[in-house]
Amino acid sequence: NKVFIHRGKEYERREDFQLELMSQFPSALRLNTTTLPGDDTRDSPLQYLQCFTVQPVLEIPPRLKNKPVPDQIINFYKSNYVQRFHYSRPVRRGPVDPNNEFAVSDPRFKTRSSVVHKETPTPPPIGGDL
Repeated sequence: NKVFIHRGKEYERREDFQLELMSQFPSALRLNTTTLPGDDTRDSPLQYLQCFTVQPVLEIPPRLKNKPVPDQIINFYKSNYVQRFHYSRPVRRGPVDPNNEFAVSDPRFKTRSSVVHKETPTPPPIGGDL
């Protein structure tokens, strides 16, 4: 029942990271979806691993906002001092369709940080009445 963000190298494949992670936890079962695990999974005595890619959310420091900032500095903040991430997962409003699932992916990460806050916004409907 813990969530971690691992940072990896750009050239490493998700499959390689996943295989190494599974070798470190040989008794763990892999969850192949991005949906939140149910209570039966979270309360289970078994070990589960769920991996997928997250995208960093760029947050420019207040002292640099509204100022001309070189691209190199923006790129630095895109990759370093990242505090927030987001990922996409399917929104289900009815029965689950096993043929319509997002691909599970994640990059190889060397360092990890514990997630301290999760936020799950519900997207608005795509359009109005036609």
